[in-house]
Amino acid sequence: LLGTFLDAGGRPVDHPLNRCVMAVAPAELTRVKISILASGGMHKAPVIRAILDAGYVNRLVTDAAVAKALTGG
Repeated sequence: LLGTFLDAGGRPVDHPLNRCVMAVAPAELTRVKISILASGGMHKAPVIRAILDAGYVNRLVTDAAVAKALTGG
């Protein structure tokens, strides 16, 4: 998420690279009216789920396979 390393629960981890990122902090995204994540590929499905569950974004653009996996369809 914007170059930030997250754990399986969608929380930023204590990693040196996270202190070097010049981007909006993930927690700040929860206050944005419309925030969009564009990501796809089944290998990214777990982190996409974590980002959605953490409430960092409220719109998702993804591929059909990931959409099905995330919705149980």
